[in-house]
Amino acid sequence: GTVPESPTELKATERTTESIRWIWKDNANNETGYQILDFNLKPDTGTINMAPPPVITDLPENSVEWTETGLIPNTKYIRSVVAYNEFGTSTSAPVSAYTFANMPTSFVCSAKTFESLTLEWDANNNPANTKYILKRSTDGINYSELSIPDITPPLDSFMGLTTYIDTGLQQETTYYYLLHAVNNADGSKTNPVRLTVQTSASSSSGPIAGKVTQSNGEPITGVW
Repeated sequence: GTVPESPTELKATERTTESIRWIWKDNANNETGYQILDFNLKPDTGTINMAPPPVITDLPENSVEWTETGLIPNTKYIRSVVAYNEFGTSTSAPVSAYTFANMPTSFVCSAKTFESLTLEWDANNNPANTKYILKRSTDGINYSELSIPDITPPLDSFMGLTTYIDTGLQQETTYYYLLHAVNNADGSKTNPVRLTVQTSASSSSGPIAGKVTQSNGEPITGVW
């Protein structure tokens, strides 16, 4: 007897935030079944007597697809498929794919002053390495992307952050925000979450016109 031919053309299709459909070409005619291997957990290739990557699932003969569920959003998964019988195994080349990011949720303004707004959101199960893109507008039509200049090296988006204080704003002004999560696979963005909020009035009333007097009506004099 002989070992089955290796499956080929393994690829990921129909990805969601928590599932990946894997498909491959069945080249064997004598396999007992197939197994999916988890190369995310494969030990360092330089290790002597390396343990094989763990088996995620067993599938029957002639299988050409499997949908993996219960995955973490915006996360890379590396898989290979194995054809096996009583004489041995043949393994495909490993292939990687990402799940999609979730849209952030609970996008709110948690505090505000006349010149700043504290924005917060929930990662919605996205991992800590997820990036976010935050855009601001004063008319709800034309948006500009915000950045974090104080972080070195500078980031092109907000990696892992779920709070941002937007400063240097105008008092009693309405601001419109769009928040996207970024897919780690290709840099594409989720649909935006929207927020509209107005800054407070200034606590200072500004210059006082006219005379400043004491309680008895006499003008106040002195050096200012």
